[in-house]
Amino acid sequence: MYHDVIPLGKDKAWSGLNVKGADAYKIKAEVFESQVAFAAELRDKTKQEIIFTFDDGGISTINTIAPILEKSHFKGIFYIPTAFIGTVGFLSKDDIKTLYQNGHIIGTHSHTHPLKMNRMPYEAILKEWKISTSILSEITSNQIEYASVPGGWYSRKVAEACNEVGIKHLFNSEPTQKTWMVGDCEVSGRFVARGQMNKNSFKNLLSGKGTMRELLWLRWCVGNVVKLLY
Repeated sequence: MYHDVIPLGKDKAWSGLNVKGADAYKIKAEVFESQVAFAAELRDKTKQEIIFTFDDGGISTINTIAPILEKSHFKGIFYIPTAFIGTVGFLSKDDIKTLYQNGHIIGTHSHTHPLKMNRMPYEAILKEWKISTSILSEITSNQIEYASVPGGWYSRKVAEACNEVGIKHLFNSEPTQKTWMVGDCEVSGRFVARGQMNKNSFKNLLSGKGTMRELLWLRWCVGNVVKLLY
């Protein structure tokens, strides 16, 4: 799981959300490029499936991320909060259409990127998914079947609302390879790549060697406890 990738000469505020905690998920382009290169090497050697997902729909998606992925023959899954389309720092409708036409997957990251989706009434959650999938379907001329949960605030009712609008694949922020079904919607976890993650940590994360996955699991568990108090 990624968010924004910042090229040399650009400030972190250039792309995506600029809220408390967002900078930790914004990584340098040269770091991202080395990670993708290693992932391609591992994929070609082991035939392991590696999926790159990106939240928030920042402008770095079209200018930086997609070209790096395509260089190594990867396609990304890009999750768009549709209320931000066309605003400063975010993708335009034409950008989204270009990504889709180039073979990348377009998914919803809700409409307004609510802070705590899992605490919202069910009908409000459903509205977020309905509006965003409708907008993205119009842009791509296809049904939207992928979604990711804003901020990782997942609960079963979030997945149930996804299932009701026809989403087939929902990604949250739980650092696990396991998947489970909620109706016809498959829910999957993801391993987050943070800005401060060094090369060896990334390699250990991707290959499953070392303790990186366990450390991310521990951080996620602590984060859930904090969320209960937040």
